[in-house]
Amino acid sequence: MRYGSLPFWVILGIGLVGAVIGTALRIPAGAMIGALVVVAAASLVSGRSGALPIQITQAGRVLLGTVIGSTINRPTLELLGSALLPAFLAAIGLIVISLGLGYLIGRMAGMNRATALCSLVPGGMGEMTAIAHDLGADIRVVAALHVLRVIVVLVLVPVVVFLVVGLV
Repeated sequence: MRYGSLPFWVILGIGLVGAVIGTALRIPAGAMIGALVVVAAASLVSGRSGALPIQITQAGRVLLGTVIGSTINRPTLELLGSALLPAFLAAIGLIVISLGLGYLIGRMAGMNRATALCSLVPGGMGEMTAIAHDLGADIRVVAALHVLRVIVVLVLVPVVVFLVVGLV
């Protein structure tokens, strides 16, 4: 097995193939998850990691922030007005529970705290991975656990909705 980094253009090409596959399979967040899974698989098979230039990482964060920011508008905020307090309280509760679980799992698994906490806090995979990077956490573990979370949610939510509501 070879160690070292895959060239940037190879990583980008593999990521684009994964994005196309994830989108074609109609996986929620398929472009991001498809790219992540295929690039991770290529890294595992080749034994070489995918180190990207810092400028590419920063450009990705700018694009991610732009996409998220562009979805917020006045009608959306007005619609959320009545749900703001319950949503805020639910978010705080989820964060507190997730931080507690992250702390416990981090101790049980021998992970550093930043990695454990960023892996379990609810949030977008891209955003939490970016935050994890800035905090010095192991972004490979954070991304992998968020992918696992998304897969579990995608499998369980339809079943729970069917059982509770009788729809699907």
